[in-house]
Order: sequence, then structure tokens, then C-alpha cells
Amino acid sequence: MGNTYKALKKSFGKYAVPDMLKELCDYWDNNPYYFAGSIEIQADEEHIAHDWFGDIEEGYSKVLPFGIDGAGSLIGFWLYEDGMTPDNAPVIFLSSEGVGSTVIADNLADYLVMLTANRDYVPFDGEFLEYEEEQRGESGEYRAWLKSKFGLDPVDDPEPLWEKGKSRHPDFEEWAESL
Repeated sequence: MGNTYKALKKSFGKYAVPDMLKELCDYWDNNPYYFAGSIEIQADEEHIAHDWFGDIEEGYSKVLPFGIDGAGSLIGFWLYEDGMTPDNAPVIFLSSEGVGSTVIADNLADYLVMLTANRDYVPFDGEFLEYEEEQRGESGEYRAWLKSKFGLDPVDDPEPLWEKGKSRHPDFEEWAESL
């Protein structure tokens, strides 16, 4: 496994990196360019989640970041219940702008499918940008990889998967504000 996986493994501590995320790490290490909006696969080595929660351990200890967007917002697992692991946790968007943090997907598989739409989430508007035309080739390669590796079909619209994730888990922003 490459450097991205090693960094995630270290930052996840006692939690195992899901196999699907390990494969995505390898894909990213071999194709280190934007294939889904401005998302990069990387560990939170700068402890952005820790800072986001203002040193409140009850908050940052429940989040395992594995990605970042071009604005500095984090993507990660939210372990809001005892017994949750990255294998059964929802994926969250932790906004760098202080508004619009949300459950973005019910699970990692749904999130990886959402990435095939090649559309960044905009926290201010609570919606996704339009398709990134300039990344058409890279997005197509990612779509083909996801289909061949996991049998997952691409989507053009990530919103139904986003709505599914939000409907199945508590409101992340309300939870974070309650800390």
C-alpha cells in the first residue's frame, strides 16, 4: 500500500481503514489529480478536525477524516454511536466555512458513487455545483475504476444519495452545535 493509506492508517488509530478506502487510497496514489470536483484523498495530518471542534474531545474524537476539498472542508466518517466504525458510519462534510456541515452519504460506498457525479458540495447553498467539465477524462477513468473494482454504477446527480444519508442519521450540524 502507498503513502496515502499509511497516513490514514496512522490517523485512524484504533480503527481499521475499510478495504474500499484502502483501494481508493491506491487509486489516488496512482492518479493524484482531481477526478471528482476538488476532493483529495488524505489524512488529517494538520489536525483540522481537532481545531474545527475547538479542542472539544467529544466532537473531534467522533470524526475520522479521509479527504479534503479545495476550500479546506473535510470529508470523514462520523462515529456518533458506541460501536460505530468506519465500516458502518456515515460520511460527513465538515465545512471550513462554519456553515453547511452535514451527513453527505449513508456510507463509504454511497460516497464513492457520489464522487462519480464530479460535483462539489457548496455548504452555503446546501447543494452541489454543476458537473466539472474540465475533469471529464479523469472523472471517466474514476467511474470505470469504481465499476470494475466494486461493481458500483456511476450517477450524474449526487443529491438522492445525499438525501438518503441525511434521512438515516442524526443532523450533524445540530449535534456539533450541542457540544
